[in-house]
Amino acid sequence: MHYRSWPAGTTPAWCDLVIVHGRGQHSALYHHVARRLTGAGIAVHGLDLAGHGLSEGDTERPDPSVSAGDLRLLAGTLGRPRAVLGHSLGAATVIADVATGGTWEAAILCGTPAKAVGPEALDRLTALPTLFVHGADDRMTPLDPLLDAIGDRAVAVEVFPDAGHDLFHEPIERRVTARVLDFLRATVG
Repeated sequence: MHYRSWPAGTTPAWCDLVIVHGRGQHSALYHHVARRLTGAGIAVHGLDLAGHGLSEGDTERPDPSVSAGDLRLLAGTLGRPRAVLGHSLGAATVIADVATGGTWEAAILCGTPAKAVGPEALDRLTALPTLFVHGADDRMTPLDPLLDAIGDRAVAVEVFPDAGHDLFHEPIERRVTARVLDFLRATVG
């Protein structure tokens, strides 16, 4: 497994954040997000899931439960506090990790597939500060099924109008990253 790190712009970092990308992506595609967050004193780490970027493996049938083990290995090398941000397949990976005992101080989930959000996983997610960010026009992982799955659980949900599936690679990326930073400051900072 390959990962990359962007050191915090301040020493020491007040948070370690792991970014877990979506299907067909890799960690280097998040350099612009990392640059904004490192400038705010966060150490950022990006995991290349199996078969993506520089990590070997099969991309035909990515399995979030297998990727969760890789995420947990990377998390074990980091300091505290630590948070995780997952997009799409990455969000499913984060959910699988949390559902099986992964420990984080906060989770941010973007473009989350509703099928990844089971009741047990949601119970565990509500035990830590969790922010779902989603585009109102997301056609890959539509918003309504996700909202139905979440129900009235105590998690934060922010919907960005005029945005699709990949919020960190759309014109509103700066607003989304600023929201993530505000969330991290309020929960782990």
